[in-house]
Amino acid sequence: MSSNSSSGGLNNSCTTKNLSVIIVDDEPLAHNVLLNYIGKVPFLKLVGQFYDVVSAVNFLASNRVDLIMLDIQMPDITGIDWIKSMQNPPAVIFTTAYGDYALDAFEYGVVDYLLKPIRFERFLKAVQKATKQSAVVSEEIITDSNFLFVKHNSEYVKVEYKQICYLESYGNLLKIHQPAHILTITETLTDFLKKLPDSHFIRVHKSFAVNVSFVVKIIGNTLVVRNDEIPIGSSYKNSLLESFQIKK
Repeated sequence: MSSNSSSGGLNNSCTTKNLSVIIVDDEPLAHNVLLNYIGKVPFLKLVGQFYDVVSAVNFLASNRVDLIMLDIQMPDITGIDWIKSMQNPPAVIFTTAYGDYALDAFEYGVVDYLLKPIRFERFLKAVQKATKQSAVVSEEIITDSNFLFVKHNSEYVKVEYKQICYLESYGNLLKIHQPAHILTITETLTDFLKKLPDSHFIRVHKSFAVNVSFVVKIIGNTLVVRNDEIPIGSSYKNSLLESFQIKK
């Protein structure tokens, strides 16, 4: 049996990384549309549907997913505010009826921004982008329990977690600051953090994440890491203080 005729030639699961997906949207109609589209794409595997953020948060506490199809305007908390509160979010595609939030959304590293009503061709383009992003991460970074290899120019360089002082982002370039030297690789901060242990690294700014072991002190909205001063973003400060058990 061949499924090419029903999937429009999309049955490339042998060469494309499968992505586990959850839908987070308070509109039943939106779920129906996305369910239909997901069912047409062989490399997507739906693992959960949620009509509010709290239910999704509870699911993610004990389950890892590759991609969230997320509405923005929802009860209790917006999709953007939820993503801002997550230290290492999975890949996110926003699905919304509002175009006003696109700039804010892309600032936090979302894969794509789909306006309702969503056309299948546009949906497919977005999930293929998510798959390519996942494939790049797999190719560029090889991980182990205490270290990872990063692709630097034409070679792979071993970097121990404990030797990373902090990370500094410049768009799609990332500086890995270590005590002896700095490595610059082609990678986003959001994607790189997914490969690091949550217990050691915390994002403190849209462009910075730090290894808590190297933090010397906090002065106002500045973090001192070894001898360097790192800005603390206003949206990250509360979670930073909580992680250090500091009461405001």
